[in-house]
Order: sequence, then C-alpha cells, then structure tokens
Amino acid sequence: MLPIVLRVELIVFALIFVIYVISKVNKKKLLLQYSLIWLFVAFFIILLAVFPKSVEFVAMLCGIETSSNLIYLIAIVGVLFILVNTTAKLSKQSVEIKTIIQKNAIRDYLEDWHEKRDK
Repeated sequence: MLPIVLRVELIVFALIFVIYVISKVNKKKLLLQYSLIWLFVAFFIILLAVFPKSVEFVAMLCGIETSSNLIYLIAIVGVLFILVNTTAKLSKQSVEIKTIIQKNAIRDYLEDWHEKRDK
C-alpha cells in the first residue's frame, strides 16, 4: 500500500507534468499527436495514486510478488514501446529527407545543365 504522502506527491507530479506538456504544445515545441502519449502516462500515474489497491490486485493476478515490480515492468515496457515507435518515425523521416535531398540535387543538376546548354 502506498503511503498517503507518496500518493499526493504522485498526483502533484502528474499535474505538473501535464502543465509542462501542455506548455510545450502551446509553444509549438511538441506536436499534439505526440503529447497524447505523455498525457496518457500522467493520467495513468494519477490512477495508480488514487487506486493503489488495483496495482496490488493486478500484480497478484500476474504472479508478481510486489506491486512495485509490476509498476517497474509497466514503465519499462511503456518506455520500450515509445522508443520503438519514435525510432520507426525517425527512420521514415530519414528516408523522406534522403528522397527530398536527391530530388533537389537532380533538379539543381538539370537546371545547371539547361543553363549551360542555352548559352
């Protein structure tokens, strides 16, 4: 069972985190689509703080000895999920950037070639 002080600290931390994420979205430093995952994380933290018995129940169902181990497992899997998705998006953007650079290089070459030919 989580002590009441820790539960309050988790809720305060989650609310500060929500404000931080929203301020990043407002300053256009974070896209709304990416902020949703972080807002979900903050909501999940608030749920854990408000309903700590649910974590103990799920840990018992999964055969995990302590609820803190379950929270660590969920955090590690969540971070890995975010990392894989971010890496996939980065890979896609790298391919798109490479294609744009190649198209620009071909266009510049053809423009130069036309200018030399027309002289």
